[in-house]
Amino acid sequence: MKPFKNILYAIILLLLFASAGNSTADAQPIKGILKTLQGKRILTVWGNNFEMGFAHGYLLADDIVTLLENYMLGTLYDAKNYERTVRLIKIYINVPAPFWNELKGMHQGMQEALGDSGMFSARLKRNYEPVDLLAWNLVPDIFRLRFDSNGLFNTFTNTAAPGFCSSISAWGEGSFTGNTLIARDLDFGFPGDLLDQANIIIACQPSSFFKQPWISIGWPGLIGCLTGMNEEGVGAALNLDYAGSDLDDLLIPIGDAYIGIPRYYTPVMFALRKAVENKRIIFYRNDPLGNFLHIMRLTNITGAFNIHLFSPYRKGIKSPYPAAILECSNKGTALRTPADNQQWEPFLLSDTFLAVTNHNRKLRDPIDCPRYETLVNRLNDISVLNMEQALALEREVAQTSGPYNTVQIIGLMPESREIWVSFREGETPAWETEPAHFQWNELFKK
Repeated sequence: MKPFKNILYAIILLLLFASAGNSTADAQPIKGILKTLQGKRILTVWGNNFEMGFAHGYLLADDIVTLLENYMLGTLYDAKNYERTVRLIKIYINVPAPFWNELKGMHQGMQEALGDSGMFSARLKRNYEPVDLLAWNLVPDIFRLRFDSNGLFNTFTNTAAPGFCSSISAWGEGSFTGNTLIARDLDFGFPGDLLDQANIIIACQPSSFFKQPWISIGWPGLIGCLTGMNEEGVGAALNLDYAGSDLDDLLIPIGDAYIGIPRYYTPVMFALRKAVENKRIIFYRNDPLGNFLHIMRLTNITGAFNIHLFSPYRKGIKSPYPAAILECSNKGTALRTPADNQQWEPFLLSDTFLAVTNHNRKLRDPIDCPRYETLVNRLNDISVLNMEQALALEREVAQTSGPYNTVQIIGLMPESREIWVSFREGETPAWETEPAHFQWNELFKK
């Protein structure tokens, strides 16, 4: 009888070990690390989209919930109008499958880190869902669509000239090394608000053969490209345009409801990520700017944007310029190059410089913008630009009050894949802090 008991105990122990082994195997690995370099937070993630999203959500769960609850809902929308927004998002927004998987992974990672109670929204009286993470990634597209009864951003008009963002680039004879450089301000929100304190650099290393490593400068929970650059040094910086659409321009109003074509509009940051992250097909192998133009012409977007495109300055590229401004809206798309610098006043005299703020100059008739005029005048006084000068020019046009406060000042050099960032440090705003300077490999170190 004793041998039988011993065998029975052994079987039970084996089953227990097997069960424990299965639990470990089923647990989602955290394919990411969160670190601080030079006082700046860096999130590095790797794997497939779900795995990168899971790591992002797990490591930044508290930050994401705080931004959703107290910024997206507390500042941009109120609960009533937000739920209306979500209903429209579910019907009319197209999300590429890999990005939806990433958002679901992020949501699951947040749940793993916080539990169900940590995912509860007191403002919405429900737990956060993946669609709420999508809404956060749609802020550039929809925050001006009159969904917010708070009225914070409804002071915006198509003829006003506040700040949204600005950027300049130089190359060839206009650059101190001959290589491409770009400097940019990102303007949004109020000095010292949650957004101003939550800046982060995200380094993504997709496992897919068809994708490449890229970096994003933004905030926790964002998976699209607001300011980004890939391993080849090709990238984009998104600037909003003054001519934002109204909801009635995008959907047909019928009483209190709206109708349109389901899954018609794609988030602009997702379209830009696709152009930055995906390896280019053979037709655009030597035409990175043409690849952006091709993708954006195939994409239906809700907002209006001026996107500063950039790439290394080298022989063999199809375009004569390594940088251009992609002007796009639901009305059309146009590529503004240095060949257009002297088409409209104020004239930018060099064809090795570009400047952009928040008004179309080619897709529509340009309007007056004091910041654009300042940048053009300063560039016209300079024959050769270096990064220190470029960042100083962007500091000169930085916005120091809400609702379009400069939260990030960024410098990028595509050839060497170097990155400069200035974020708020305590009480010191971005435009008064010394930039941190990073090499590409630092950001991807695990």
